[in-house]
Amino acid sequence: MRSKNVEEFLISEIKIGGLGNDLVLEANENKGMVSIKNFLNWIYIEQCGMKIVEGLVDDFGEVEILEHYSDYYKMRVPRGDKSIGFVFSLIENKKEQYKISEYSASQTTLEQIF
Repeated sequence: MRSKNVEEFLISEIKIGGLGNDLVLEANENKGMVSIKNFLNWIYIEQCGMKIVEGLVDDFGEVEILEHYSDYYKMRVPRGDKSIGFVFSLIENKKEQYKISEYSASQTTLEQIF
């Protein structure tokens, strides 16, 4: 994984109770084996999620992840003096960069799905 530039944080999260918990459970049920499709999908989703969080931190200063499962994230960002229109415009302009297929924004949360 390191030779393929997978973030060290993600490598450390392949553990019971970590972001890779489902991979560990799958391995435990299948004599230590994990479907390559499930493994690559997990890496892809988590790396995309990390890029989104990092980008939003750059734009808003902080991001709170309220929910995350599979390719669904629900986040909260401090809007400050930014309008809801600004938030929509920002996400719309970065949809392709962050590989976002669907999103919604409200006065309190930002939800997105890859």
